[in-house]
Amino acid sequence: MGRVTLYAHLGFGTPYGVLGVSLDVAPAPWLVLEAGLGVNPDQGAEAGVAPRFRLELFEHGYLTLGSGVSWAHRYVGHADPVGELIAEHRVALPTWSPAYFWNTELGFELRRRHFAFRLYPGYAKVINASSYTCSEGQGCDPHGAAGLFYFGTALGYAF
Repeated sequence: MGRVTLYAHLGFGTPYGVLGVSLDVAPAPWLVLEAGLGVNPDQGAEAGVAPRFRLELFEHGYLTLGSGVSWAHRYVGHADPVGELIAEHRVALPTWSPAYFWNTELGFELRRRHFAFRLYPGYAKVINASSYTCSEGQGCDPHGAAGLFYFGTALGYAF
């Protein structure tokens, strides 16, 4: 198994945005140090760093647990997306610019020779929660919008 892996990410709400790249370095088979960057088309650049622990479930298959920090150029929170759609008035949305997050994820990793694949659902919480502004409208809820669930997948090449 390669100690350095370059990943391409695709996801929703991930620390690397919708599209991103990361570099993983594994100083031990059970520990990975990850750093990456990406983009979210409507909110700009994002970047993050995190250690990730790996537990081998079967040959080439691992359960992973990671937690770290990330930065987003801009994050617009949505406390009640369904309510926003049916509201009879304009709903005010909290915006953090920039936003800093604490991320925690539980995932699965598959590695075979130079091929690497990851699935990782997680939860991100804004850690600069008081640094928001609200758009025009009614009902700005920064506390309900300061956290989000995310899901990502990544394909990689292990060196």
